[in-house]
Amino acid sequence: MRFLILVLIFLGNHLLTCLEFLPWSSQPVYPLSLQNSELLKSILREVLPQHTSEEDLDKYQALWAVYPPYLITQSYPDIFSEELALKINTLIRESLNIHDGILEDKDPEKCYALVLSGGSNRGAWEAAVVKGLITRYKTSGKTIDWDVVSGVSVGAIGAYISLFFESADEWSEKLWGYWWYAPQYTLSDCQLPISKNIGKWFKMILKKFIDPDAVFHYLCSIIGSKRRLENYVPPKLKVTNKSIVITAARLEDGLSRSWFGWNSTGEELLDAVFASLAYPLVYQPVYINGSYFMDGGIRANANLKDAIIHCMEFRNVTSDKVIVDYIETQPLRPRWFPFPYNNMDIRGLINRAFDILHYNIRGFSKLQEAIEMFPNTTFRHFINPMGWHEFQHWPTIALDVSDRSKMQNMMKIGISTGMKAGILNKTQILNYNRTNTRYYPLLKLPNLG
Repeated sequence: MRFLILVLIFLGNHLLTCLEFLPWSSQPVYPLSLQNSELLKSILREVLPQHTSEEDLDKYQALWAVYPPYLITQSYPDIFSEELALKINTLIRESLNIHDGILEDKDPEKCYALVLSGGSNRGAWEAAVVKGLITRYKTSGKTIDWDVVSGVSVGAIGAYISLFFESADEWSEKLWGYWWYAPQYTLSDCQLPISKNIGKWFKMILKKFIDPDAVFHYLCSIIGSKRRLENYVPPKLKVTNKSIVITAARLEDGLSRSWFGWNSTGEELLDAVFASLAYPLVYQPVYINGSYFMDGGIRANANLKDAIIHCMEFRNVTSDKVIVDYIETQPLRPRWFPFPYNNMDIRGLINRAFDILHYNIRGFSKLQEAIEMFPNTTFRHFINPMGWHEFQHWPTIALDVSDRSKMQNMMKIGISTGMKAGILNKTQILNYNRTNTRYYPLLKLPNLG
């Protein structure tokens, strides 16, 4: 029995580890040449009011050097407006002769797919990236919209809400509001810190050991979450010019199953959303049409394949007429670093093992697979966090949406990330090495807003 308790404690600690976003080390996000203080100061001198003193310019430049990817801190919140930040970034790009490609208007002869990954409370960051991307196109006098939105895990919430709005602009505003004002029960009724729930979980496991017929339940409930989403966008009001893809993993055989907006009712899709959100042991698997389903991220953190195929079917186009945008909540590469085995504790080893395990179901590897599978399809935007160091400004616990300050900081970072999105180069994507940081077409410059 003592051994069993030790095993349960170990599993409980590991569960807590999986639910936390703990950066291992700060990763280089962009070339050192971009930290050119004289270049930045000359640009600031050009765009800031003429009465700005040299002393203040020095302070702005120094602050940017400390917080290069964004300018959101506890001491200096929102120093520059989004409009001014975009202008500064544009001038920096032009000065360094960096071009992201030409933004194009939506073509009615093509099908546009947006793919949203999983990531628990990072769904708020995804919502902000969508808003930032739309803002960027509007600033450039262009229109961006999607015919199909694919979502896995928390991305399924964004996909579901998109089915009730004619335009991306309307959807983005609604999705932004869903997360900006999100109460804690948006994702679950878990108590925080998560450790408060572990006693209940251990009790259920022990009960199962004593009585094999006992029903194993779950750590948290999502009943309140489902009720909130259902009331936020009534399931009977879906539009006909959009479709969605929601993906979950079937418990019986471990295979992925997708539901599509064009041939499913709003109620069926609502069930599919919370099946895709059902993280093992944390949430109860969802029963749909004779099978149990759980978190779609178990198989893959995003579903590009079904999004592309469904786009072709929904708009009756060939693969060369499909345009894909992909928002991934994980940084470009896993937590790669020179492996300090001699100094690593057991928690570090477990984290590293899961990083390696997850690499093939997350972000960049899924993008490479899709490009190889659909060589004629255009992959336009791939947007992800700049690096693990960003998470110091985000909620530490994946299920925590109650820390309003950090949730809103995460969304501010997301909107600036969307405003800086570049155009992909498929050849360099396919040739990309997971430990190689030289990825200029994916470059994300620091933003002063």
